[in-house]
Amino acid sequence: MVREKSWYSSTVLAPTPRDLLTDPQGRPYFLWDMELTLDEFERALTDRDSSTRAYLIGKLMRQAKPDDALQFVSPQQIADEWPSIERYLGKSRPFWAWLLEQWERLGYVTNHPDFAASRDIGLTRRREGAKGKRPLNVE
Repeated sequence: MVREKSWYSSTVLAPTPRDLLTDPQGRPYFLWDMELTLDEFERALTDRDSSTRAYLIGKLMRQAKPDDALQFVSPQQIADEWPSIERYLGKSRPFWAWLLEQWERLGYVTNHPDFAASRDIGLTRRREGAKGKRPLNVE
């Protein structure tokens, strides 16, 4: 059974108030390098056919505070779309993979095969280490 997002977000998170998310031009702080207003960003996130949707979710997760990211996407949405968004997470990918594992363990997200397979590949890569770099100790 998946727990309700509203319970999680209302008891655990401390998001930035909406009026403080944007600059005077209406751009959210996490889209500092794009000419996109918060309203345009939110519309793009609801467009399931958009080719940039996965990129924008990944950028949100990479650039925004986690509490702020979860104002726009739910833990279950992140788990469901993990294979499409993980490539855009950069150095924040291990954090989000760990967080999704915790949510899955606690019942906030359902076990999603694509996420599990992708997560396992990422852990294998981290164990092996990048070429020319020391492997990370992942147990």
